[in-house]
Amino acid sequence: MKFLILLFISFQVFATELPTSKQIDQINASGGVIINIPTNGAWPIANGGTNNGSLSVTPGGTLYTDGNRILNVGAGSSGQFLMSNGSAAPAWASVSVSYAQEVPSGSINGTNTDFTISHTPVSTPSLVLFEDGLSLVPTTDYSLTGSTITLVIAPKAGQSLVAFYTY
Repeated sequence: MKFLILLFISFQVFATELPTSKQIDQINASGGVIINIPTNGAWPIANGGTNNGSLSVTPGGTLYTDGNRILNVGAGSSGQFLMSNGSAAPAWASVSVSYAQEVPSGSINGTNTDFTISHTPVSTPSLVLFEDGLSLVPTTDYSLTGSTITLVIAPKAGQSLVAFYTY
């Protein structure tokens, strides 16, 4: 024999007990459940809420937390990325990188090891340096300080240097 047991729970909200600090899940003397509704209209995050009574979402927006409540940063523009601002709200930002291909300035005479490029690369790995068409190895064949390239071995007269980099 199979039995079907139905359990009915009645929920009662008592408007006279409205603490703002927490929701209380209690059972009163008659077996009813008491759920206290926050007076500020925002359910705490710990109870599955947003702790933000005026949270609105936007298509393409991103939700984040400031440690106390859930907020919406809104939608960025096409091509932007979401950038962390540490403990402040994240913000949409644009990629601002430029590319260069140039012949470094400096004498190619067999003794000079220092050459200069027009801009400071974003990092040493972003610089690709060629000597007579062969790629040189960063930190092994050359170093970079600001916009100055220092070669370990000076190129001989008649050789060529070409630099490709982002700045």
